[in-house]
Amino acid sequence: MNTRYPAALAAVAIVALLVRLPAQSNRARAFTGARLVDGTGSAPVENATIVVRGGRIAAVGPADRVSIPADAAPTSLAGKTVIPGLINSHGHVGDTVGLAADRYSAGNVMRDLRTYAAYGVTSVFSLGGDRQPGFDARNRNLVNTKGVQNVSYER
Repeated sequence: MNTRYPAALAAVAIVALLVRLPAQSNRARAFTGARLVDGTGSAPVENATIVVRGGRIAAVGPADRVSIPADAAPTSLAGKTVIPGLINSHGHVGDTVGLAADRYSAGNVMRDLRTYAAYGVTSVFSLGGDRQPGFDARNRNLVNTKGVQNVSYER
C-alpha cells in the first residue's frame, strides 16, 4: 500500500462503504481518474486511483504510483471528486416520513441511513429519540465491520 497518503484512506472511506460486492468475493475494484481531497489541507491529488478489495481500501494515491491488480473491476471516476466521509454530529434517524413525525421503524432507520450515505455522511451521532431498531442497526454494523459480539443497550 502507498504509505505516503495515509490520510487519504479516510478520504475514500465513503467509496469503500458504497462498493457492493458479495461478501465472499475478494475481487478488487479500481476507481480511477478521481480528484482526491484527503481533508488534511494538502492540495488535492489529481488523477487518483483507489483500489478496494474485500470491502477495504488496499491502495490509494496518484495513478502513476498505485498498482491496479490484474483481476480488478475498473470504475472510472473521471470528472468526480472524492472527499472524506462527512460526520453528522446531531442527527435524527428513523422518526419521520416526509413531514410526519413519530413514525419510528426499522425501515425508516435504514432509509435514513441510506440517505445519509448517499450524501456522503459516513457517521451519524444521534442525540436522542432512538429506539430498538436504531440500536439493532448499530449493533449489526459493529458485528459486520468490527467483529464485535453481544452488544447491548442499557437504559
